[in-house]
Amino acid sequence: MVALIAGGVFVEHAAYLLASLTLGCAAAASSAASVVAVVSRLRRFVPAMVFPIIWMLMQIVPISTGSVANPIWSATALALNEPSLRGHISIDAGSTLGSLIWYLTILSTIVSTVVLTMDRARAETTLFALTAVATLIVLTRLACQTSVVANLGLDIRAARALPTVGPIAALGGVAMIAMAVERNANRAGSDTSFIVSLLPQLLLSIAGIVSALMLMTDLNESNLLALTVLGFAVIALVAIVRRLRVPAWSSAILAGILVSAVAAAMVSLAQTKPTLDLLSAVEKTTGQGSLAIMRRILTDSSWLGGGVGTFDQISRVYLDYGAHGAPPLPSTAALVVVEWGRLALPILIAFSLQLFFYTVNGAVSRGRDSFFASATAAVVIVAMGEAFVDPGMLNPPIQLLLAGMVGLGISQSMGKTKV
Repeated sequence: MVALIAGGVFVEHAAYLLASLTLGCAAAASSAASVVAVVSRLRRFVPAMVFPIIWMLMQIVPISTGSVANPIWSATALALNEPSLRGHISIDAGSTLGSLIWYLTILSTIVSTVVLTMDRARAETTLFALTAVATLIVLTRLACQTSVVANLGLDIRAARALPTVGPIAALGGVAMIAMAVERNANRAGSDTSFIVSLLPQLLLSIAGIVSALMLMTDLNESNLLALTVLGFAVIALVAIVRRLRVPAWSSAILAGILVSAVAAAMVSLAQTKPTLDLLSAVEKTTGQGSLAIMRRILTDSSWLGGGVGTFDQISRVYLDYGAHGAPPLPSTAALVVVEWGRLALPILIAFSLQLFFYTVNGAVSRGRDSFFASATAAVVIVAMGEAFVDPGMLNPPIQLLLAGMVGLGISQSMGKTKV
C-alpha cells in the first residue's frame, strides 16, 4: 500500500473516485421533480447502461470448465487434478471485478452530470469546466514538448492522456464560441458589460482550439486531426440545419450520411484489404513486433472475450521467451475484442450510434441551446473513430471527461428553447 501511495497510483485513482462521489452527492440533493425528469431522459439508454454490467458479471460468475469458460481453467483443473474446479469466462475475475467497479464510477458520473446540468446556468458552467480541464491538459503536454521542461525530468501524469484529449478541448472551445454568439445574438440592445463578461469564455475557447491543433500537428497525429475536423463538421451541420429549419429527423439522416461517408473514406485510406482489420489504421505507428503479437491475440480472441481488464495477463502468453511486460496496445477497439469479445464490439458501436443520433436530434430541437448537445454529438463520433486509431480512450482522465460531456449532452437534448 505504501508503494502504491508513493507511486501516485492510489492518489490518482482516489481523486477520480472522489470527483465522482462529489458529483453524486450534489446530484442527490436535487428535487424530486429533477429526478423524474432525469429518469425520462435516461429511460431509452437503460439497455446501453446495463449491458456492460451484465457482460462483466457474466464473465465473472463461476461456471463449469467444460462450458464457455476460458480454456485456461480446463488446463488448470487438469494440472491440479481437480475435475470439479469451476472457472470463468474471464481469466482473472479480480481484474474484471475492478473494471466493473470503475465502470460504475463512470456511470455514476454520467447520471450525476445529467442531474446537475438540467439547469442552463449549471450546464454552461459544466461546459466551461470541462473545456478548461481539457485545455489545461493540452497546455501541459505542449509544455512537456519544450526543451526547458523536458530537461527538468518531471513526471507529469496529465501528459499521458494526450494527444487524445486534444479533440475534446477543440470541440469544447467551438461549442463555447457558439454559446457566446447565441447569448449575444439573443440579448436585446448592446451591452458592453455583457460582452466583456464573455471574454473569459472566448479566450478559453481560442486557447483550447489553437493549443489542441498545435499539439496534434506537432505530434503528427493526422488521424486525430481528421477526426477533429469531422467533429467541427457535425457542429456546423447542426448550426446550418437550425438556420434552414430542417426537421430534426432529416438532420439525423444528414448526419448519418456525413459520418458514413467520412468513415468509408478513412477505411479505404487506412487499409488495402477487402475485410475490416482492426490494426490497419495503426500499422504505421506501431512496431512490427507488437503488431504481430496483437494479430495472434486477435486471431485467438473468442466471442465472449478473455475478461475485461485482463489484457496484460492475456498478452503475456504470446510474448517471446524472456520478454517482459505487455506489448503496447494499438487501439481501444482491439482491446475491446480481446477483453470483451468479438460479439461485444458491434453492440457497443450500436449503443454509441444511438447516443450520437439522439444528441444530434436534440441539438436541432433545443434551438439556441443547441451547442450543448451538438458538442456532445461531435465528441461521441470523434471518440468512436479514435477508438480504432489509438488506445487513448482507455485513459481514466479521458473517460471522466467523456462521461461529463455525455451527461451534459443527454441532459440538454430534451425540451425546446426559443430559436
